[in-house]
Amino acid sequence: TGDIHSSWGQELSTDPYDPAVYNPRDSSRASLGVEFVCPGVTSPGITNPKAARLAEAAALRTQPPLSFANFEKRGYILLDIDGSRTQAEWYFMDTVTARLAAENFGGARKTEAGTNRLDIVRRPSRPKPNPPALAP
Repeated sequence: TGDIHSSWGQELSTDPYDPAVYNPRDSSRASLGVEFVCPGVTSPGITNPKAARLAEAAALRTQPPLSFANFEKRGYILLDIDGSRTQAEWYFMDTVTARLAAENFGGARKTEAGTNRLDIVRRPSRPKPNPPALAP
């Protein structure tokens, strides 16, 4: 999902505040699914870094299903999908005004097939050997 000008990784629940319905640490009270939210590449999020960090901390503290949040940085998500899991990796740009701006790995979450849970991933996935040619 996108167009919110921020980055999110979260589990989805009908009632995330009722521990009888949803508990992020109890697999018997699983979420209904997961959601990866893509930041804008050129559209800004919260432009004040301190305000963005405060908003992220408040959201992570008060939203039980929220696993990842970045409300400031522009960038994109890379999805690495195979038969056993889907991994989302957030990459952020220092600037969008330079043609060859550097990108930075911002974080990753994965969901194992059939779990409807997000797990923290510490590093990006490895490139596949012999990938197909890029589209023209």
